[in-house]
Amino acid sequence: GTVLLGKNDTVTKQSQGKVDLFSDYEADIKVLWKGENRMADSLTYFTPKFGLLQAGLTYSAEGDADSDDGISAAVTYGDAKLKKNNFFASVAVDSEVKGYDVFRATVATKFAGIKFGAMLQTQEEVGSGKELDGVMVSAAYKINSVTLKGQVQTAEVDGGDDKSGISAGLDY
Repeated sequence: GTVLLGKNDTVTKQSQGKVDLFSDYEADIKVLWKGENRMADSLTYFTPKFGLLQAGLTYSAEGDADSDDGISAAVTYGDAKLKKNNFFASVAVDSEVKGYDVFRATVATKFAGIKFGAMLQTQEEVGSGKELDGVMVSAAYKINSVTLKGQVQTAEVDGGDDKSGISAGLDY
């Protein structure tokens, strides 16, 4: 297995694989959802790969007396880059990471040269109990040196404002 100590992405964040086509851009899924955390005081363990199956666990110390430490856990199957095989799936949970409990399921596949991805997420703010449910779908298609990509994301907030985002772009 592998052990990481220090400032690292939680296993929940890593469980998205390459499904969020606009990761680290303005249309990143973190705009509407929680769970995209890079924690400073963390300890992460990844099991050895058992074929295409791997599990991971992140413990993060919040660093102040008013916050709880968090745990992030994930199980992945397949190849996140869809190069070694045409399927990727993961299930991940956060418990009290930055004040939220998160459940996330991700799938991705490649068919006829098109990469398809989908995520389902539920999250609950630990202090208030405020809940959010969301869906994200993405697709990418490479033509020579240009990759066309699109993504749609929703966030349905209990008793609050629902939000959504549509993103389209190309990489050259």
